[in-house]
Amino acid sequence: MFLLLMITSALADTDVFKTTLPNGLTVLIKENHTLPIVATTVLYKVGSRNEISGKSGKAHLVEHMMFKGTEKFKKGEIYSSVQKHGGMLDAYTSEDYTYYSLSLPAKYLKIALAIEADRMRNCVFDPMEFVSEKKVIIEERKMDLDSPFVSFRDENLKKAFKVHPYRNSITGSIEEIEGFTREGILNFYNTYYQPNNAILVVVGDIQTDSTLKLIKKLFGQIPEGPDPPQVTIIEPEQKQEQRLELKQRVTHPIIQVLFHVPPNDTKDSYALQVLDYILTGGENSRLIKKLVKEQPIFTFIGSSYYESLDPYIYSITAELKEGVSSQKAEADLFNEIDSLKQDPPLKHEIKGAKNQLEMGALFLQESINDQAELLATTEFFYGIEQLQKYAQEIESITREDVQRVAQKYLVKKNRTVGWLLPRDK
Repeated sequence: MFLLLMITSALADTDVFKTTLPNGLTVLIKENHTLPIVATTVLYKVGSRNEISGKSGKAHLVEHMMFKGTEKFKKGEIYSSVQKHGGMLDAYTSEDYTYYSLSLPAKYLKIALAIEADRMRNCVFDPMEFVSEKKVIIEERKMDLDSPFVSFRDENLKKAFKVHPYRNSITGSIEEIEGFTREGILNFYNTYYQPNNAILVVVGDIQTDSTLKLIKKLFGQIPEGPDPPQVTIIEPEQKQEQRLELKQRVTHPIIQVLFHVPPNDTKDSYALQVLDYILTGGENSRLIKKLVKEQPIFTFIGSSYYESLDPYIYSITAELKEGVSSQKAEADLFNEIDSLKQDPPLKHEIKGAKNQLEMGALFLQESINDQAELLATTEFFYGIEQLQKYAQEIESITREDVQRVAQKYLVKKNRTVGWLLPRDK
């Protein structure tokens, strides 16, 4: 399901302090005195979307190297320092951004900020560590490709996207990873890991004034970097249905349908979020109720509308029940989707979808780590000032809006239909 959900209801009534340092670093601070802990996150505005053709996996490799030592924190000291003080750390790379998180007892906030400030510009990229980490990631990619569904998903994306970097795996291809040099990855780091290309969030049992003072002391001395290059590749409009069929080690056929859809913060994107919940948001949603419970065509079915900077996909994935033909399953699935185009959803479906969007936000901010991530991704995709606008846009979606976007995007020429089939069938 869509990750940001109805965040306004959860965050609009709390004080989130925002400022931008002279070097361009965006800073968000939110006091939460429930527990004596603090979470810090740094979101860098770079992901697999920023990789040129033939160089997939650079952003993910830099993420790994961010833990391998800086000028101040030598090899292993980032982990040991955090763990010694009772904290946790994590990171991940997405299509659009790279995300780092630390959580510690609040009295050790300075340690978390010192780590993030140092590795923002001072990762050493030790040659031996670089070679070792390349091997780690190659093995990681091999393990991914051993999963039938991962390799199927990757091929389906490549079928749907012809030129845009969204077609590439975030981890990268083994052949391209093998060709990476330390100098090339260091150049990627220097291009995108700059304060003016980052968002710092601090949430927890802290005081805003003293936290801001510490942030200015540790991050303020980092010089602003050049503006990173913009992604200018535009995926051409799809003119006809694309199809893919793979045979792998699976017990039941799986269908995955990808529809091209607009990026965030468009009128249609809000309607598609509501549509997503109407189709698969719970036991009484249309596809689950009709195709899993009432007439069991599938054992499970789910869908995802993703946050993205550029036009991306809306995906529907389902596993067939034993004895059901793929032809019948596909026909029944598209017939059910078509019913939403023919008649707008019922009033209670619209209301239920909006309620689920709001409830989802509450579950997504159970911890201060969750709250910090919500703030960082909200700032990245929308701007924290747009919280109220987001709420208004979701609330304004009508039955006719949902019908309209179904008619516009959930059509044959706009879809890629992938089938993952058992090898013996």
